[in-house]
Amino acid sequence: MAFVRTLMVIAVLKVSSYGLGTSNEERKTALMFELLTPHVEKDQYKLCLNESNLTTDELQEQKTQLSERKLCYIKCMALKVGFLLRDGTVLINKAREMLPRKIFTPSDVDDITTCLSHVKDMLITCNDIKKMLRCFKLPNLQQ
Repeated sequence: MAFVRTLMVIAVLKVSSYGLGTSNEERKTALMFELLTPHVEKDQYKLCLNESNLTTDELQEQKTQLSERKLCYIKCMALKVGFLLRDGTVLINKAREMLPRKIFTPSDVDDITTCLSHVKDMLITCNDIKKMLRCFKLPNLQQ
């Protein structure tokens, strides 16, 4: 039941994350939740919540500051889906596969994957995930 609730959280995030008064970082974070969560198993999702000390309620919170715990959650989920390796390497081809064409245009996908390929530093810490977030465009919004 908690997993179903989380999918509902993701739906709420999708609808609310593009709203006014929310920072681009928070909107991009919500987008990452939406992109990564469907690709993991229930136990992996729970493990990422536990590892990052987050609750599903905290995932719903829309704050102007991006918390390190949310960044840790994104990092954990990216590791679980194979988008990110333990050594901090982003797998560009996996990223390309995961970007839904109903959200991103082919040009957006090319731009995002090109940007990801230019991230020189390894994504080791939770705060390093911000480097990855910079590459993502918000659908139908200017950055």
